[in-house]
Amino acid sequence: MSTPTDGLFLQSDGKHGICVDATGAPGMLAPALSDLLAALRETDEDLPDCLRQIGQNWGERMVARFPALLAERTGRTLPLAQAPVEPFLGLCCDYLQAHGFGRCDFVAQEPTLTIHIQDGQPDALPLLAGFFEALISTVADLPVQCRPAAENGHHLCLEVFQPADALEN
Repeated sequence: MSTPTDGLFLQSDGKHGICVDATGAPGMLAPALSDLLAALRETDEDLPDCLRQIGQNWGERMVARFPALLAERTGRTLPLAQAPVEPFLGLCCDYLQAHGFGRCDFVAQEPTLTIHIQDGQPDALPLLAGFFEALISTVADLPVQCRPAAENGHHLCLEVFQPADALEN
């Protein structure tokens, strides 16, 4: 196994197609994004919608793993909703960067949260939108939507906000 990118997230063995995260949970190495997109283009499905759904599933699964990763980082075991925000955001940034999705910066400006991703892949926007929708919705216990706000080369921007119908309830 190779050493993890930052000593926290990923030890991989590409020859056997497996990886192990810091909690010891085994997984499979994902295909390169370009390979995944090529395979999805061959289906009759709407590509951005498929990627968003994959991202939502990914975000939901990561919510289950993040408490253990946060506990390792902070030394405290808390539900994500009660965890300090800064280590959680740092964990998200490190996780995405370690997996090749770029460097994230979070900018909170009411009523939205804007996520800036440097060195990102524009084709990954729907995947990342679904990831953050599921992750933030689950942690905050509030429905959120995530939409691409701007795209400039490999600087990606996502806006996370509560949909109007959720604010009325």
